[in-house]
Order: sequence, then structure tokens, then C-alpha cells
Amino acid sequence: MANNDLFTTTQNTPLVKTVAELVSNDTDLPGDALFISSIDTTSSKGGTIIADDNGTPNNPFDDKGTYTPPTGFIGTDTFKYTANNGQGGTLEVTVTVEVTEPNLPPTAGDDFLTTTQNTPLIKTVAELVSNDTDSNADPLFISSFDPTSEAGGTIVADDNGTPDNPFDDKGTYTPATGFLGQDTFKYTVNDSKGGTSVGTVTVNVLAPDNTKIINGTPDNDELFAQQGDEVFGLEGNDILDAVGGNGNNTLDGGVGNDELFANHDDILIGGVGQDNLFAVGIAGNNSLDGGEDDDLLVVVEGNNNILTGDAGNDELYVIEGSLNILNGGIGNDKLIVQGGTGENTLEGGDGDDILIGLLASDRLFGEVGNDSLFAGKQGSQMTGGDGLDRFYLGNGSVPDVPGEVLDFTIGVDKVIIAGIPQVQSYDNIILEQVGADTIVKALIDGSEREFGILRGINKDDLTSNDFGFIIPVFSIANASAVEGNAITFTITRTDDILADQTITVTTSIAAGDTASASDFTANTQTLTFAQGETQKTFTVQTTQDALFEGDETFTVTLSNATNGSVISSTNGTAQGTITDDEPGAVFAIAAASAEEEDALTFTITRTGDAQAQQSVTVSTSINTQDTASDDDFTPKTETLTFAVGETEKTFTVETAEDFRVEENETFTVNLSSATNGGTISSTNGTAKGTINDDDIPLAAITNNNIFTIKGIGNTVRLKATLLASSSSVVNELGVFTVDDAEGRINGIAPGQAGYNEAALERAKNQGKGIFSAIANLPDRFKTEIEADKLTRLLGFNSGSHLKFFLVRESTIDAFQAGKISSTNIIFAESSTQIITQEDDSFTLSWKESSTVTQFNSLVVKVESTNESLTTGTALQGSNQAELIDFSGITGTVKADFSVFREAAYNNEVYFYKVDTAQGEIGGLQATAANRANYLQAAINNLIKDVNSGTAIKFAVSNQGLFTDSAVIAGGSILAPMIIVNGSLSQLTDSNTGNDPQVYFPYLGVNSDGVDHIRLLGDNTFGFEDLPGGGDLDYNDIIIKFDFSIV
Repeated sequence: MANNDLFTTTQNTPLVKTVAELVSNDTDLPGDALFISSIDTTSSKGGTIIADDNGTPNNPFDDKGTYTPPTGFIGTDTFKYTANNGQGGTLEVTVTVEVTEPNLPPTAGDDFLTTTQNTPLIKTVAELVSNDTDSNADPLFISSFDPTSEAGGTIVADDNGTPDNPFDDKGTYTPATGFLGQDTFKYTVNDSKGGTSVGTVTVNVLAPDNTKIINGTPDNDELFAQQGDEVFGLEGNDILDAVGGNGNNTLDGGVGNDELFANHDDILIGGVGQDNLFAVGIAGNNSLDGGEDDDLLVVVEGNNNILTGDAGNDELYVIEGSLNILNGGIGNDKLIVQGGTGENTLEGGDGDDILIGLLASDRLFGEVGNDSLFAGKQGSQMTGGDGLDRFYLGNGSVPDVPGEVLDFTIGVDKVIIAGIPQVQSYDNIILEQVGADTIVKALIDGSEREFGILRGINKDDLTSNDFGFIIPVFSIANASAVEGNAITFTITRTDDILADQTITVTTSIAAGDTASASDFTANTQTLTFAQGETQKTFTVQTTQDALFEGDETFTVTLSNATNGSVISSTNGTAQGTITDDEPGAVFAIAAASAEEEDALTFTITRTGDAQAQQSVTVSTSINTQDTASDDDFTPKTETLTFAVGETEKTFTVETAEDFRVEENETFTVNLSSATNGGTISSTNGTAKGTINDDDIPLAAITNNNIFTIKGIGNTVRLKATLLASSSSVVNELGVFTVDDAEGRINGIAPGQAGYNEAALERAKNQGKGIFSAIANLPDRFKTEIEADKLTRLLGFNSGSHLKFFLVRESTIDAFQAGKISSTNIIFAESSTQIITQEDDSFTLSWKESSTVTQFNSLVVKVESTNESLTTGTALQGSNQAELIDFSGITGTVKADFSVFREAAYNNEVYFYKVDTAQGEIGGLQATAANRANYLQAAINNLIKDVNSGTAIKFAVSNQGLFTDSAVIAGGSILAPMIIVNGSLSQLTDSNTGNDPQVYFPYLGVNSDGVDHIRLLGDNTFGFEDLPGGGDLDYNDIIIKFDFSIV
């Protein structure tokens, strides 16, 4: 006996199962061992199943199979395998796999807590994880704490006496004895499914006495210190200010780009972020530590300050003051003394640093890295340390006091003389031995001048490789602008020597220039390049005129370079070009439009100078914002030639007819490749072509009762609404497509011989049922028609031509099954139907026979709509297809239903699953030969409520109304069955003598071969309970559904 299997895997994760696992719940009465003889290769949702013989092809008992879900799929999937006992017995088993969403790790939020000195802090798991989140909504607990904090505190976890329940645990943080300030520790939050995240707890340990600790917030704060205060900015871009205080304050910026200000005897700590730290007080004795990232540390004034860049590429400055220590720390730092009275110490630390001294008493130490040390005009002592160091002697001017190099390494380090035009090579220097030292000199304006001293170096050991020479060079680039606008020139300085330099820029009209003095405003300007600047701009205003004169030029010259810089020998002058804006020949194109299938004619004009033969290329394209496609017009490219004096030509584009209701469509026409000096208009060089749609959603040709339906896409929906029915019998409205708007069928036009026969054959083979209009309505069902609630939506190809027909006192199913004659078929013509046009719809009023005087047997409104087809109706209207189609739905469906009745019998209706629209159940066809077995198969496949697990019964008292809802699994086709004047329990008990009659949508399995179920609207079914059709009123039970996908 086979038992279906249920397994679970996560999204995109293969599932491997052995034969033993799959057949473990399958049994064989003789006790034979089971193996799997075949397995699906593809699941119902497109997953793959791969069988593996485990390397033993002759032993099927150790095989295994691997199921891989479709990429990205989440939901329920199924596949089948055949279990085999080796004796010819087989079983088909269904495997259901629930593919679930993968687990995502939680996200820990940081916590900020406070306690006092030497006071433990206790927090529960619930408190600590209250700001932690989990995308899967899993409950969170803490799987571990740091045992010690960053500042030496301790953290002890407590399981609260319930070691198996981590959710009620707690932790105790005890600060280090005597500790005051900010401390941190971490914990790991766990979702019990393998997902973890680390959270940081920040604890501010406050003094229990009068010491004031000021804490900021995670936002941007401005905090002030007085005396002996501890100020913590925490997160955010904070301003911490002790300038107005009395010293001995500690300011800690924390995380963020902070600004900190010290007065005297203060400590500034930048922390994480790009911070600015300033020592402002003249009394000094401050300590500034930039911390991580690229920081700015400045002694505005004052002495005995210590500046430490720490990590990052930092900049440290002394503007005024002395006896200051600057330490770059780790990174490529810049340490500069700009003023003061000297005796400053500059230490580069690790990295490639720049150190600039000012006075002879300043001490520069490059330390580790390839450093650049500048002695300054008054000379400084320089020690390079490890690395390939560069010692600058003279930087834009001859020093007043020579700089001293204390640790020059021959062949490794270099002496650089920068910005001295008279000293540009090794031949320009003079080396003099004085004791153990070498003096570096040069001849300046006829006099020997000292540049520096290399301590402990023998001049004879030095070569040209030990020296370098740098001259900053100024250059200027050409520029242009349209007349009336300003021309901006770019001046560039190469080989920056970290010195201020100036250059003069002047306009002129040189030989060969074509501009005149009135074409631009003459300008002379001196530009100052500060340390590190490499580019500046120079602007010349041009004059607007009304002359057609061509482009004009003038000259811009560089002069008077200062502080050791020179002017480029090749790019010391530049040409300014004034572009003439008076019109030459300009080509433009104007927009055009036409209805589809007509040609669009574009006009191309030539303005300005038209005294030469010129051509321009015109081409179509579809740009990003265009809505047309290649099928809507014929692409075209053409070159138009304008003769002398000619100013206008046309360009034509053919469009195509389609059968879709759509917005007007656009494409683009471009001008290009203008010849002989012509240009393309900057504003009208392209034009839009607009194809105006001439289609309407639903059009009727009243002389032959044919309707043409069109929509916005390739498919369109026809909506039919039952307005009234006065017939004494139940008629069914149907529709089929004809070949053209004239109503031809297979080339035969209405009125020609054989047309009626062709129409009957088309209705029989292709006719779709819209709905039936019952005559004797249950009392509570009348409001459904009065409220226009009985509607049908049918899909057609856009452009289809429709012909409606009426089946009098029967159904299309009966006609297609040969149960009625063609005399029951009434086609739409002037004697049977009146068409009334309204805004966007038509009303069809039918007369069912010549004995009826009014056109009110059936009144229906038809219209084209963009509404989506109603859920469950995909098969409705086809042959014997009073069905609900959930086959394309993977989840569940909520069914809200109403049950009506006008009958003496107490009937019950149920729905059951079928494999095909023809009613097949597990290979059993819905035919007369299978009636007995088919009934049992239908009972076995009854639809059950997903929540309650019971079969869903539809029944109500006579003239009553029963409404309820149920949840139904998707993925199947559902067919109705009516149990006449009996119950399901009678069918399923052991007494076959009390079995009531049952009717299905399939005429072959009905004992009388009669159609007992009609479609009254979308998902609305009417049932006839009498044998042979009885009174054919189809009102004995009516069920109306509204479905929504859960």
C-alpha cells in the first residue's frame, strides 16, 4: 500500500533521500522488500529529480534521489515515483515538498547604558535584545557575552536557574575598580536557527561624587566643559568646547566627524571619524589625539602642547607658539610650523610624512617612512630616520639660515633644492668640507650663499645622485566660448614645493589674432597659488555682436612668476577663441502626426545662410521615451539635398494599421551629417512623429449584427452583463468568431447559399457559452440581476469579429452533443435582435420566436474591458465545462459563496477534483461505460476546506439564502455534482438501496444523458434536479462564488 511522502527543504537547497527513506511508509502485504522502479524527472513546479544508483546498478535497494527546487521558488511542489515489490506489483506514490524561505541572521542594535563607579549593572536578555531584529521573526536569545570589557570590567552570564531556557537569562556587568568613563563589551544574539549577530553595549560609568560627566547623544551635540569635566560626544558630528573653561577637562568626540576646542591643561580625543582639534588657550599644556581617520590638529596659539595624529593621514599645524610637540603617528601625515618663536619638535611617525619647520630651533624627525623635510627660510634641524628621505634646502628662496641635516645617508637620501632658478642642476652647487661636515652652497647673483649643512658627511663621497632640483612651472591652456559668454582659461602649476607663489595673467591681441579690442574686455590679474594648489582659472568676458564674421582669436600671456617658479617655454601663452553665434546654415525639423496606416509628412527647414548647396541626412529611430514599435511604421533613412536658395523640404514615413486599442504612439526623426558648413539645430534637430490610434474597443456593424472587439494588447476581454429576461423558458447566450467584419465564414458571406449551415457548424465546433438566463428565479436571487451582478468575462484575440446566438430552451453543450436540433439555434439578425448603442457598450435585446412580440426575451449589455478574467473562469463556456479552474494557482483560495433554491427536493451540491476539463479522474474517463466507478472516484476527490478538513456542502432551504466562506487549495480543476433529494451520507453508507440520483456536468455519465448544470454567469451555476431535464428551469439550486487568492 502506498503512502504519500512529505518533506521540507529551503529555497534553492537540494533534498537528497534514499530509497529506504522514501518507501519507509509504504507497505507490501506479502512482506516483499520495496524499491523504486521509476521516478519523475521534473516536478509539478519545474524542479528536477535525479536518480542515483549509488554505484550499484544491480542493487536497486540502495539507490537515492536528489530533488532540486526551481531557482527562487518558495511554496509546495510535488513529484511521483513508482514503488515496486519485485513480483510485478507496483504502487504510485506522490512526494510533496514544502520549499521554505531560508533563515536570515538577526541584526543586533547597539545598547547605551549607565552605571556609577564600582556599581554592577544587571540586564535581562529581553532588555538587551529589545532593539535587535530578525527578518524571519524568530525569537532571539543571547548565546554568549564577552567575559571582560574593553576597560577591564567583567560580564557574568546567569541562566536564572533554567539552563534549558535561554530566553530568561540575564547578565551582570561590573566596572573595573575605580574606573570612570566609557566602557564597551559585546554579546552574540542568536535566533536558534544558526543565525547570529554581534551587538555592542556601551556603558558610561559615572562618578558617584561631584565629578561632572557630560554625555552626548547619538545625534549631533554641542557640549561645553568648565573645569575637571569629562565630556563624551558619543555618536554624531559633535562640537565639544572647553575654551571657556578652567582646564583639566577631558573631551572625547567618539564616533563621528567632531570639532574639539581646548583652553589649557585639557585633553582632546578625536576618536573615530575625521575630526578637527584646536588648542586655543595661550597657556597651552594641552594634549590633542586625533584617533582614527584623517584628522586636523592645530595649535592656534600657546606653548607646550602635544599633538598626536594617531591613525590616518593627518595634518598638524602650529600657527603661533613654541615648545610644542607634533607627532603624526601612523599614516602619511603633514606637520607644519607656520609661526611662533620656535623650539617645536615635529615627529613624523610611521608613513611617508611631510615636515616643514620655520626657525633654526625647530627640530624635525621623519622617523619611519619615506619622508620629506623642509628646513624653512630660517633653517631647522632635520633627522630623516628610516626610509628614503628628502631634505629640502631652500624652498622658493635662498634661506637666511642654512638648514642642518643630521643623518643623511649617501645613496639613499637626497638633498633637494627647490624653486631656485639659478640652481637647477648638480653643476650649479658648490660643496665645501668644514671639519666633518659638508656645506652646500650656490652662486646667487655673483655671491656664494649657504643652503645647508650635511653633518658628518665627506663631500668627496657625494655624487649627483644624492641631489635633486625642482622648479615649479606655470602653464596655460587654450579656451573658447560663444560670443557674449565668458571664456575661462585654466592655469596649471607643476612640481608643487609647498610654497606660496604668484603668476600674472594678461590678455592681448598678438600677430595673427583676428579679434579686435571691441570683441572682449581686456583683463590683467595676478593669481596666488597657496601650498598644495595646482590649478586656478582666469576669465575673459566676450562681447555680443550681430555680425556674421566667423570665429575670432586673441592671446593670453603668463608673466612674473614668483618664489622660485618659472613659466613654461611651450605653454606660457594661450589662444582664446570667440565662437561666432550669428547664423550660418541651420537645419531644423518639425513634429508631424497622422492616423495609423496614413503617411506622416515632416518638414525640414534651412535657416541662416542658404547661398550654397548643402545636404542633410534624415532618419527614423525609436528612442527611450517613444512608445511605437518597429511594426507601427516603416523605418527610413534619406539624404535631402538643398539647392542654392532652397529653404524647405519634406520627409515621409509610412505607418501600419493594427487592431489594438492603444494610446497614440510616437517615434523620433533625427537630422544628422549636415554638409558644407551646415549645422543641426540644437533645439529642433529631432522631431516626434505621432501615430494617432483609430481603433475603438467595441464596434458593431448593425446591418449584419457583427461586432469587432479590440483591446490594448494582443488579447482583449468581452464583458457581458445580464440586464433582464422575460422568457418562460431557459435560454443560453453564446458567441463565436467569424472571419471578417462582414461576417464571412470560410469565404461565405451572410445571405449567400450555405451561410446558415456554415454558421451552425461554426457555433457547434467553436461556440462559447456566455450564460443562461433562467425564467423562474428564486426569491433571493432576483437581486443579483437587479444589481447587474450576473456577468461573464471572455477572452478573445484583439481584432476578433463576434457573432452572437441564442440556444432556445437548451444549452450549447446539448447542441454540441447532438441532443437538440439546429432549430433551437437563433442567430442574431434584424428579426431576432435589436442593438442599442450606449457610451462604450451595446445592449442586445433578443426575441426568441416569431410568436413573441417584444424584444425582451433576453436583454444583455456587452462591452470591451481591460478587467482581468475572473479567477476560476478560464475553462467556463467551453463544451461541458461548468467548471472552476484553479490549476494555475499554487497557494490557497478563499471562496465566498451564496446558495439559492427554488425546489421541492432537498438537494446537496459538492465539488470534486478532475484531472482534465473533460472530467478525467486518475485515468477514468467521464463516459457512460464508467458511470458507477466515476461516481466513487468523484466522491473520493471531493473538495475539502483547508482549515476544517471537511467536504464543503452547498445546500439551503427552499426560497432561502445561505452564505458562507471556505478556503480551498489551488492547483486543481473543480467540477460540480448534485445529489438529488438525498445526502452524501446516503451515498457513502453501506446501504446501496437508498442511494440518491447524482448528476454531473458531463452528459455521458449522467444516467439520462441530459445537461443538468448551466452557467448563469462567472462562477455562477444553476442546477436542474429532475430526470430527463424535468421542467428545465435550472433553479433547483443556484451557487454563486467570489474568489480571492490568499
